[in-house]
Amino acid sequence: MPNQGYLVHLKELDLRGCKYLTTIPNLSNAKNIETIDLEGCERLTELPSSIQYLDKLENLNLRHCAMLMSLPDKLDSNYLKEFHLTRCSNVKKCPEISSNIALLDLRYTAITDLPPFQNSTVQNELDLTGCSNLCKFPDISGNIKHLCLTDSAIEEVPSSIQFLTGLVRLIIKNNRKLLKLPDSICMLKSLKVLDLSGCTNFECFPEILEPMDSLSNLFLRQTSIKELPSPIEHLGRLTRLILDSCKKIASLSSTMHQLSRLNMIDLSCCDSLRVLPQFPQSLKNLKANHCKSLETLSSKSECNFQNMHLANCLELEGKVDAQFAIQIMAAKVCENGDEARFLFPGSEIPQWCRYKSIGSSGIIKLPSNWDKLKGVILCIVFALDQEPPRSLESPNEYWIRCKCYAKANSYEHEDLEEIIIWDRQCFDGDLHLVKSDHVFVWFNPFGTLFEGSSFVDLLKKYSGSEARFEFCIEGYSELARHCNWRVKKCGVDLLFDDEAITKETFASEEKEEIEPKPKRSKH
Repeated sequence: MPNQGYLVHLKELDLRGCKYLTTIPNLSNAKNIETIDLEGCERLTELPSSIQYLDKLENLNLRHCAMLMSLPDKLDSNYLKEFHLTRCSNVKKCPEISSNIALLDLRYTAITDLPPFQNSTVQNELDLTGCSNLCKFPDISGNIKHLCLTDSAIEEVPSSIQFLTGLVRLIIKNNRKLLKLPDSICMLKSLKVLDLSGCTNFECFPEILEPMDSLSNLFLRQTSIKELPSPIEHLGRLTRLILDSCKKIASLSSTMHQLSRLNMIDLSCCDSLRVLPQFPQSLKNLKANHCKSLETLSSKSECNFQNMHLANCLELEGKVDAQFAIQIMAAKVCENGDEARFLFPGSEIPQWCRYKSIGSSGIIKLPSNWDKLKGVILCIVFALDQEPPRSLESPNEYWIRCKCYAKANSYEHEDLEEIIIWDRQCFDGDLHLVKSDHVFVWFNPFGTLFEGSSFVDLLKKYSGSEARFEFCIEGYSELARHCNWRVKKCGVDLLFDDEAITKETFASEEKEEIEPKPKRSKH
C-alpha cells in the first residue's frame, strides 16, 4: 500500500482477486477515493471503520468476500452509486446508507432485515436474491425501478407497495411462503414485469380493480393459481403470459381475445386445462405441451401463429373437431405467407398437403412458374421408437433436416444435385418425452429463406423435373444420440400466389377414408 500521505490523491483502489488478503489499512486519508474494488478477496474478514467517512466514494464492490463478517455501521458518502455484497454469505447486517443510491446488491447474503432509509432511497435497483433469512418485505420508498426478492422468505407483500410508483420490475421467484398479493398491486402504473414463478403456494391473484397500464410480462409459472387474474381485460398491454406447470388451472378466461397485444402464452404442463378459448389475433406463439386433459380448441381464433406446440396433448388426437381446428389454423398461416411451425399429436399428414409419402422421403414435381411461388410447406409424422436413459439430461435443441435431390431424368446415378433446404432448430428440448405419433408442419415463405439461395438456382435449373425430399430428426448431446426418432410419413407442398387452402377443402376431404386426389391445380 502507498504511504498514508499519498492516499489523499488516490481515486481508485483495485485489489480484486487478492485471495490471501485478510485486512486493508486505514483509509481515513483517502478523502478523494471514488472506487474500492475488493471482489474475490476470499480471506478478507473485516473492513476498516474509516470507510464509512469516505464522503466521495461512488462504488464499493465486495462481491465474493466469503469470510467477510462485519461492515461499518454506516456509509456516509454523498455520492455512493453502487454497493455490491453478492455472495458475502456471512454478512448479516447491511450498513445504513445516508445518500440516495442507484444499485444496492445484497444477493446471497445472510441479512435478516434492511436498515431504515430515513434520508435516502434506492433509486434504481435493489437485489435481494437468495437472501433466505429475509422474512419481511423491505421498507423502501421513492423511485426504485427494479426489486428482486427471488429465493427470499418474505411472507407478505404489504399494501403500501402502491407507493412505489416508479417500480418497473417486481421479481419474487421461488418463494414457498408467499400466498397472495395485496389488492393495491394494480396501483403500480409503471410496472412492466411481474414474476412469481415457483411460488408454489401462491393460490389467488387479487382482483384487478383498475387497469394496469404498463404490465407487459406476467410470469406465474409453477404457482397454485386456479384461474387467471380478473378481469383479464385490465391487462390490456400484456404481451407475454407464462403459466406453465400451473397444474390447478382448469380454464382460461372467455375474454382472452380482448388482450389485443398478447404475443406469447405458455400453458405447458397445465394438467387440469381442458379447453383453449378464442385467442386474440396478436398471438404468435402458443406452447401447450403436456396438457394431458386438453381436448378442445376454439376454431374462432384468428391468430397468425409462428409457433404452436401441443406435444403430448394426447386427448386431442381422438377429437375430430380439435384436429380440424389445428389444421384450419395451420392452413390460414400458410395462406398468409408467414413463417410458422405446428407440432401436435396425430398420425396423418394434413389433408390439404398434396404430396404425401410413407416413410421419410417423397417425390414432387418442381414448378415451371417458380417465380410465383409463395412458400414451401413441409410436414412429417414422427415417433420416438426408443426411450433414452433417464439418467441423461435433456438436450437444449433438436432440428429437422430436409434435403432435396434433383436430376433431370432419374435418381439412379451419382451426379444428383443435393440442396439442404432446411436444417434448423424447431423444438424446445423435450422432444424425447413425446409418447405417441406426432405431426410437425412447417411453412417457410419463399422470400425469407430461399430468395437468393441455392434452392432458387435449383428451381430454375430443374423446372418441370422431379425432386426427392428426405427428412430426418437430429439433436445435440448424448441424449439425442440415444433417441431413435423415426419419420413415418412425410409431405411437401408448394404454395403459389394465386392459391388458397379453404375450409371447403377440409370439409370435403374429411369424409374420405383414403388419401384424396389433389384438388388444387398443379404447377
